[in-house]
Amino acid sequence: MPLAPTVLGINLWLLLQVVPLWLAQGTAPQWLYAIAPLPILLLLLGLRFHRRIWAQVALLVGFPLLLTSVDALGSVAHDRLHPLPAVVLKLSVFAAYLAATCKFLAKEPASAPALSLTVSSWEVKAIEAPPPSQKLRRRAATHWLLQALCVAMPSLMVFAICLHQPNVRQFLRLVGSMSKVTSLQATILAATTMLWASLFYFGVMRPLKLHIGHDPTLRSELTKLRQAARRGRPRPQLYVAMAVALLGMAALLVLSL
Repeated sequence: MPLAPTVLGINLWLLLQVVPLWLAQGTAPQWLYAIAPLPILLLLLGLRFHRRIWAQVALLVGFPLLLTSVDALGSVAHDRLHPLPAVVLKLSVFAAYLAATCKFLAKEPASAPALSLTVSSWEVKAIEAPPPSQKLRRRAATHWLLQALCVAMPSLMVFAICLHQPNVRQFLRLVGSMSKVTSLQATILAATTMLWASLFYFGVMRPLKLHIGHDPTLRSELTKLRQAARRGRPRPQLYVAMAVALLGMAALLVLSL
């Protein structure tokens, strides 16, 4: 164990806990005597496992916090426990402990190999990416057009069926009441959505899927992902959610009858 943090930590423990508890002469709470060995134990564990994060936090935060538990004595033997020279001595030892511990933790391990090359011997030069080929540009443009088509076509159908006033007036003239117009609009929207989904799948996604299938590497990766997904098991939360949904649907059916 390092000499300076160990000696300073033990002295700090003696100054902040052992000596005040001894001077209190039984007037201190009993729990203070029970936790008195904890700071020194935490100090030794932190120094032993100083490369771990929790040990560093224990040395710099946990050990000083445990030492301040003697402040719970309050005004008991205040003049004897906190004279001015003792306070100055405690602060000096505490500052020296923090400085020695930080220096010890920041020190690099002695077994680390020295670098044989200097930074000045390297010349860093940025590599310019080659411009994309015409095939990649066409593929990117096709993907952007497909995204725009996925947004434009459903929006156009919703506008033409529900928001275009001439069409709404024509629906009203055909069926006679606004409630029937609403039902008719919902039916037409459902039918057009199904038609658009079928056209999009057979006209766009299926050719793309067949195109991707010609890549053997990508096809093997997709097969591996599909096999890994099949081996998965649903979590218990899925069964709980399904049971709650079924019970809710049963309750709605019973209440609606």
